[in-house]
Amino acid sequence: LVKKQPIDPLGIETILLDAIKKYFDDKIEISGEKAGLYLVVSPKNNMTEEQLVSSALKFGIKVYPISKYYNNISTAPKNSVILGYSSILIDNIEKGIALLYKAWFK
Repeated sequence: LVKKQPIDPLGIETILLDAIKKYFDDKIEISGEKAGLYLVVSPKNNMTEEQLVSSALKFGIKVYPISKYYNNISTAPKNSVILGYSSILIDNIEKGIALLYKAWFK
């Protein structure tokens, strides 16, 4: 048996960022690269945080509200969510990002 070499989180992040750029192009802002096992994404589609979370969930994608990490919710970005990737399978990244695009732009 040949064991597969585990891919490091930064390798997964690179694959994830490439997929986001492929589907979203300039329709999204990304921050938090190299921060760990999540990204903060801000689609340029005028959806609120709540709309982003609920529309993604309709397509089976779970993203997280960023506002809960702010002491003063009024200072939180209105259209940003957290996209975690600690438990995502590499084979599901492309399909997941395609679904996320569909949830937010179609």
